[in-house]
Amino acid sequence: MLKITGTRGSWMATVQGYGKLPVIHNHRMNWNTQTYSDPFKDRVVGMKKVDEWHAALETGDLLVVQRGVKDATGNETTERDGYIGVFRYTGYRRIDENGGIELLITERISR
Repeated sequence: MLKITGTRGSWMATVQGYGKLPVIHNHRMNWNTQTYSDPFKDRVVGMKKVDEWHAALETGDLLVVQRGVKDATGNETTERDGYIGVFRYTGYRRIDENGGIELLITERISR
């Protein structure tokens, strides 16, 4: 198991042996098809952390999937409850001018 360390408010996490990797949310994953889709609603493209996150996804092939805290209805939120693991991905693309993205998970590297 790799040590994954994040900072509240950052969209990146430091992973033992891999450095800083972008973090995505489990609740936006479709694990049946291994696809991730984030419409990026109500987010500000052009913020330093957003630009850093996009740049890391555009140039890398590894990321961290984060598990969210469950709300009263049992749905995951964007507040981190822990990390699921490190994954390899492909097919990163922006789907709109607001910064929405899609990608495909291809391999689990570590829990």
